[in-house]
Amino acid sequence: MNKRRAILSRTLVSALVLLALGASLLPAAGVASANSGATAIVTNCYYLNVRTGPGVGYGRVTVLASGTYVTMLGRNADASWVKIQPIDGSYWQGWVNAYYLAPSMNIWDLPIVDGAPPPPPPPPPVASGIVVNAYYLNVRTGPGVGYGIVTVLSYGTQVKLVGRNAAASWVQIEPLASQWRGWVNAYYIATSYSIGSLPVTDGSSPPPPPPGQHIHIVQPGRPCTASPDITARRCRPSPPSTGSSTRT
Repeated sequence: MNKRRAILSRTLVSALVLLALGASLLPAAGVASANSGATAIVTNCYYLNVRTGPGVGYGRVTVLASGTYVTMLGRNADASWVKIQPIDGSYWQGWVNAYYLAPSMNIWDLPIVDGAPPPPPPPPPVASGIVVNAYYLNVRTGPGVGYGIVTVLSYGTQVKLVGRNAAASWVQIEPLASQWRGWVNAYYIATSYSIGSLPVTDGSSPPPPPPGQHIHIVQPGRPCTASPDITARRCRPSPPSTGSSTRT
């Protein structure tokens, strides 16, 4: 009797152990089955970019060759992009354009997992130009020949276009590899960018007069007549007033 009880006890223990092992394996088998059902093959291209989000504005994670098998994890709202991971369950995940996948199931049946923020807008294009029509071009501190010379650029030098004066006759530039800025005559810059579309950055003070020139500020009531030398002006007193007037 005792021997029979011992055999029954061992049988019961073995059954319980097998039942526990089976229960622990069931979830894993279910996950493997679900993952193995949502697969796809890279097609319609030689190499396919895998990106960090559903769009070409996102960064690239890796590149997959044509014929590569992947596991599909989800999709974006319009099913144009699919989130994938390698078929071997590697740690990385990424997004690919659905056009380049031959799926084993309808992509619309995948869950929507597009919860990432939209990519930042691309930076505006940099306006650039090339020095032409001169062997050497003076770069000045302001938009006019009265300003001092910063440096000289040779023919063919490429520069960034930063701004312009109100008439778009002078352009504020910046070297591609430096931080300083200066002004050049727009006639000597060849560019595919519309100079009139540049912002007006002519906010500096008027240029100083050339050497030998005299500036005279005419006061109210003192009309001014130009002398034969246009660099100077002579002013004569105004005639006396015959009536009273009030100036504010």
